[in-house]
Amino acid sequence: MERGLLSDAKIIATSQKFVCVRLDAEEDLENTALSRKLVGRATNVEFFLLDPAGEKVFEHRGNRNMGQFINELGGPSGIAAKMDAIARTYPGNKTALGPAAVPWMKSVRESLIQANCDAEPILLLIADESEQAKALQKAVAAPELLGRFRTHFFYVEVKKDSPELSTYKLPQAPALVFLRPTRLGTKAVIMDTPANPENLEKCMENALKEFAKTHEKLSREETLEKGKKERIR
Repeated sequence: MERGLLSDAKIIATSQKFVCVRLDAEEDLENTALSRKLVGRATNVEFFLLDPAGEKVFEHRGNRNMGQFINELGGPSGIAAKMDAIARTYPGNKTALGPAAVPWMKSVRESLIQANCDAEPILLLIADESEQAKALQKAVAAPELLGRFRTHFFYVEVKKDSPELSTYKLPQAPALVFLRPTRLGTKAVIMDTPANPENLEKCMENALKEFAKTHEKLSREETLEKGKKERIR
């Protein structure tokens, strides 16, 4: 599914209109519980879309042939068209983009794992109570930036006293940096592109380009196999 349907350019483009969630029901107890709640059982081979009311629109289950499923829906183009139709029924964001819309995560470790799986860089804010840190938060929350980049980065905010700063050899507060996950999401590397708040839009564009050149794209199977060889759990 990942190498076929979910790697299709039309599906990737259309998925930007959705919140994309990947559950690993075989390796995480919380994901297993959520999977059972959503589909009635724990499964790792399931694909479905929810409409704005939370109802399933169509789904693929592990006991069906993937090729047949895709053909029934008109191929990737047909599925993308259906996704577009679902997205158009969404009532819209009733609150303007701003500080509350930044999808901040609070853990570098968790964001590294997810960013590695989703092949996305991280925009990390190391914050304290200073005015400089508040200015950095405001720069990231600019509506035009969120409108463009909200689904292209993992946004992480940690406090100045977080033990993760020393664990991942990160700068002290206040700071705004781009990270790329390495060693299958267990290590962080500060990217060469500086996160300049005065020209953050251009910096984010450059960070995406830099990340695309350096990130090793692996399938789930390749990731698991490499993890076994490197003894990463």
